[in-house]
Amino acid sequence: MTEPKTAERKLLWSALARHFGADGINSAIVWLLLVAFLITVRVLVYAFYPNAFNDPEQASFFSWPSLAILAVLGLVGVYFCHLTGFPPAWSFDSPLLRWLAPVLIGVAFGLLYVGLDKSTGFTALANAYHHVTTQFVGVVPSILIFTGGAIISELVFRLFPIPMLLWLISRLAFRKRWPEQVFWVLAILTSLLEPVSQYSFLLSSVAATGILVIFAGFAFNVVQAGFFRRYGFLAAITVRVAFYMVWHVAYVH
Repeated sequence: MTEPKTAERKLLWSALARHFGADGINSAIVWLLLVAFLITVRVLVYAFYPNAFNDPEQASFFSWPSLAILAVLGLVGVYFCHLTGFPPAWSFDSPLLRWLAPVLIGVAFGLLYVGLDKSTGFTALANAYHHVTTQFVGVVPSILIFTGGAIISELVFRLFPIPMLLWLISRLAFRKRWPEQVFWVLAILTSLLEPVSQYSFLLSSVAATGILVIFAGFAFNVVQAGFFRRYGFLAAITVRVAFYMVWHVAYVH
């Protein structure tokens, strides 16, 4: 009985290697581990911090159906990453640039946002607009929720849309031409999504503050896109996790 099962495993592994390649399998394993972490966050938060989600939209991403959809979309993104030349998610190559630099840059952006808030008070306006009193829900639940949120944000804004669109446009429409140019056009466009969707309401009342905050968010997302292309999606997630640890955990607003 063991020989047929062994043969089946070899066939399955051979099929995965053929479709994903070694780098793709590397990234798929990393993504599934991140999904396991999201599931752990969901279980822990609902078990021990049931009131930690102060935003219904935020909570909706951690529902079981949403997590299942996110898991599948992530694997689709990983597959198109393999097809469009993104590096594996996990590697020991260039550890300073791949792991330390994202942490330092994320912290720097966190401090920048703290400075912006101290000088403009934009988070008070955002909290009022979204009908929440504070974005801080305690140290432990904030660490769990915002680390999970960093993973989800990377999927929504980069891991799923950019590689798929890059493949459709550069590989199919342009017949494998201009992949880097197409990538950066996509990176710029997707980098506008988060800051515009979150802070465009500021433009109607405090336009200068709105422009400043949107530009900071745009720059932050462009930096993440650069790490994604050069070092893989886990490096991009690392930037955002470090940013969130300053902006959403250390800084109470």
